[in-house]
Amino acid sequence: MEHHLGDLPLWRDGQARQILQGLCAKHRVSQDVLIDLVRIEREFLGSGRPHGINDQITEALDNME
Repeated sequence: MEHHLGDLPLWRDGQARQILQGLCAKHRVSQDVLIDLVRIEREFLGSGRPHGINDQITEALDNME
C-alpha cells in the first residue's frame, strides 16, 4: 500500500518507525491498516462534521481480519 505520510515523524524518523513497527506487531495491527486510518483522519481533518468518516474507519478496521 503506497502512502504519503513521509512528512510525519513516525514515518520520517527511522527509530520512530522501528518503534511503530514493534507496537504494530505486539498488538497484531497491520501497518497498512494503521496507515489507512491515519490517511482517513488527515482526509477529514478540518472538515467540521466529518460525514462518512465512521464508515471509512469501519472499512479499514475490517481489513484487520
